Amino acid sequence: MSATIDIGRSTVLAPTAARGAVRPADIGLAVIELADGAGSRRLADLPIVHIELVRDDPQTRFAQIKRSKRQHRVIKSFGTAVRDDLTPSVRWNSKEDARDARITLAEDLHHLGYTVFGFKTFWNTYVIELQDSVGPRVNPLYPWVYVGETSKPIDVRYREHAEGARRGRQRLFSPVVHKHHLQLRPDLYEHLPTRLSTTSSKAAERELADRLRRIGFSVKGGH
Repeated sequence: MSATIDIGRSTVLAPTAARGAVRPADIGLAVIELADGAGSRRLADLPIVHIELVRDDPQTRFAQIKRSKRQHRVIKSFGTAVRDDLTPSVRWNSKEDARDARITLAEDLHHLGYTVFGFKTFWNTYVIELQDSVGPRVNPLYPWVYVGETSKPIDVRYREHAEGARRGRQRLFSPVVHKHHLQLRPDLYEHLPTRLSTTSSKAAERELADRLRRIGFSVKGGH
């Protein structure tokens, strides 16, 4: 069981005590602002930030890193302050849960326009409308669509499907899209946030496919 808390747009899973659990929730997150020397900002008015797993109070941990000669070169060299306004107060029982929460928070900060240090690959969900040559529609009012996810620009990924792209013997396209593609449907996906992990991206792909099926679309993909 998990409760939720809101941090700006974000929803971060907060642990709730399991029956008989004795392990304390002692792992938290700290959002640390970095100087521009750490990289390039996505938006000029929003800084680069780093999300650190911490066991101590975030301010205490930040001070320890700044004094240390060996720990965390990026924070030591470029860290300017802990962003208490972006740092969740929730703590987790395990590193695995805290790491999952870190990815969720990173996605939310990315969506708000922040540059999140350490996340270099981004995934997006996309939808391609297919021709009726695929087969009979489930609902005559809604066309066939293919739902996918990619770390490439969506228009590039669409061309790979349409042109039957290959890398050596490796197929880079869906046969059903290659044969029946019609057009991209940005109206069905461009409102969705960018994802910063393959796990999160694949979950978003499945959720969108299920949502479109419930509406009445005939859906391919969405694995």
